[in-house]
Amino acid sequence: MEIQAVVTLEEATRDLDAGKAFYEFNEEGIELYSNDSLLSDIEPLR
Repeated sequence: MEIQAVVTLEEATRDLDAGKAFYEFNEEGIELYSNDSLLSDIEPLR
C-alpha cells in the first residue's frame, strides 16, 4: 500500500507553529533543525 498524500489537520498545523515559535524563542535558528527533523519523519509516509 502506497500513501499518496499526507494531510495535516488544522490543529496539527497550530501545534507545529507553536513548536517552531518555542524553539525560535529559546535559540535563534534551532527551529530550522526542528522543521528538518519533522520533515525527515514525514517524508517516508509519501
